[in-house]
Amino acid sequence: RNVNLSGPIPPYIWNLTQLTTLDLSFNTLTGEVKALEKAPAYTYLTGNMLSGNFGSGLSIDEKTNIDLSYNNFSWSSTCKDKSNINTYRS
Repeated sequence: RNVNLSGPIPPYIWNLTQLTTLDLSFNTLTGEVKALEKAPAYTYLTGNMLSGNFGSGLSIDEKTNIDLSYNNFSWSSTCKDKSNINTYRS
């Protein structure tokens, strides 16, 4: 959290299956998040410059909590209704 990381999130992050918490908040991460379905149970990507589109087909486990607020994402209305994904002002 807030450690001056920049650039895209490395793809291997989503393959760390034993990782339960990932907090990359308040950095200058850019690009799209490709493998959100593989996100750790508690994933915080708040306050970066991430972008991309998430449609109604986004499938996140109910036990996974993801904070994507304060980025540059586009969302379908059905995706915003998922209570375990915080998209405030994305």
